[in-house]
Amino acid sequence: MGKYDVKKGQVLHRQGEAIEQLDFVLKGSVSIHSGEDAALQADHGTILGAFVPVGGTYRYTYTASEDGTLFSYDYNSEEDLVSTIKATPAIAPVMASASASLLNELIDVLESLYEKGRGLVLDLKSDYTDYRNVCAAMMIAPQKYEAVESLEPPEQPDILSSWQADLCQAWYEQDEVLRKSYYPADINFCVGNILMAAQIAQLLQPQIDAMVSFIRETQEQTDDFVREYRTQKAKLEEAKRQEALDAGSGELPAIENALDTILAFSGVARDVAEKFRADVAAFSQSASKMEKNGYDAPPPPEYRREFLYHL
Repeated sequence: MGKYDVKKGQVLHRQGEAIEQLDFVLKGSVSIHSGEDAALQADHGTILGAFVPVGGTYRYTYTASEDGTLFSYDYNSEEDLVSTIKATPAIAPVMASASASLLNELIDVLESLYEKGRGLVLDLKSDYTDYRNVCAAMMIAPQKYEAVESLEPPEQPDILSSWQADLCQAWYEQDEVLRKSYYPADINFCVGNILMAAQIAQLLQPQIDAMVSFIRETQEQTDDFVREYRTQKAKLEEAKRQEALDAGSGELPAIENALDTILAFSGVARDVAEKFRADVAAFSQSASKMEKNGYDAPPPPEYRREFLYHL
């Protein structure tokens, strides 16, 4: 228990570790993440661990986003959380505000994951229809993919349209008023806000994990189809171009989704392909910004070894 400094990149707590302390962020910020999934940003005033039940384990990994200073408190009961808030009345409103902010980030993550999962299923269904059309054009029999045919979009989590979500949105939108008049009026308002935020967060976190699992499992179960679809689509586009060349046409069909064509023939695993797409998108954004500001575009990023190996 006490104040301690952290360095950028330092891991404070790992996913699955038992929680034994609360950490108040005095200076700096902390990234809360699970693998490569979307990260939350806990800024000054956040009580790390407040959203974890007593005796529970960290659902995510906590990593310092920058050099900073934290103050740790023992966490053996809910009363320890209450005591942590009441120990510093002057900054309790900051703690309450930070809790509301982090809770809203959790809601945004859940909503984003839901939209991603729904979009994934709809895209796969659309691609499956196109795949059969491509096979017909290629005069080959399409394979049957039960994993795609049986797919259903995920149901929207109830909490996204609940009074809890509305309350969180109100906390966020009225933060300035709350910090100026409500929280300072009585420290118990701060305590109540943080404890309620913790209860709502504990409802959100399992739903976030479930949505992440749905997306991962859907991608794994449909990986064979995606590979086959992109391969056949790339072959069809190449056949059209070759046909135009043989006919002496001066108008060659444009290459659609050139990156998909390259990845289809490379044979790399889906996760490698998706990371490569993200790298290309990030580079394209960076290059566009550089050119817009009158600078030379930076050199392209180093390709991933596994991708180059397959090429």
